[in-house]
Amino acid sequence: MKIIVLYGTSDMGKTTSLKIVYEVLKRINKEETKVFKYIDMNHYKDFLDVLVLDNALTGDIIDQCLDKPETYSTPKKYDLTNINLSKDEIGIDNNTISLRVNYLDVINQRNHKITSGCTTRVGIDTEGDYGYNQNQPSLYKRLCYLYGNDSEIIICACNKRSKHKPFECIRDFVLKYNASAYFIPVSTGSDMKKAWLYNAASVLWVLRNLI
Repeated sequence: MKIIVLYGTSDMGKTTSLKIVYEVLKRINKEETKVFKYIDMNHYKDFLDVLVLDNALTGDIIDQCLDKPETYSTPKKYDLTNINLSKDEIGIDNNTISLRVNYLDVINQRNHKITSGCTTRVGIDTEGDYGYNQNQPSLYKRLCYLYGNDSEIIICACNKRSKHKPFECIRDFVLKYNASAYFIPVSTGSDMKKAWLYNAASVLWVLRNLI
């Protein structure tokens, strides 16, 4: 069980970045799992879903969509041996990996018949603020829900400083299910559109190397 966590403070584009990730992966989804549901109905329209991805096709699509992947390396892995030490270690990521501006055209032009026959179930949760002590289902419960729907990899957001402790939800899930977590700090800068593409590219690059 692996978790890819887009990690940062409020209003840094985590949800928007993960919606871009979902947009890429949904286009190559092989099976409708009927897991999709909205977490809330505010203006962000946060949701969760489970996709079934062919490993070879996913790797090929991601490779073609990324710009400057050589500038990025897999984040440190946190598991039950070190997850309790990690919260203050995770800082700002200054990588320059990005999605190509024309990434949707790239996907539309690729041969989607590429296949390995091997698939991975990938859960995604775009909301990262609902930790414990709120009226909404906690991030921990939603991770368990995706796990219960046979997700092998989960992609989620996590607010670094929320008083409702979404980080602790990640930690508790890792400890309960002996999972491995990879935290991707959100990119910073005045150009949010570029930051969204950086964040989405980082998540996709890590996914590509875990499937």
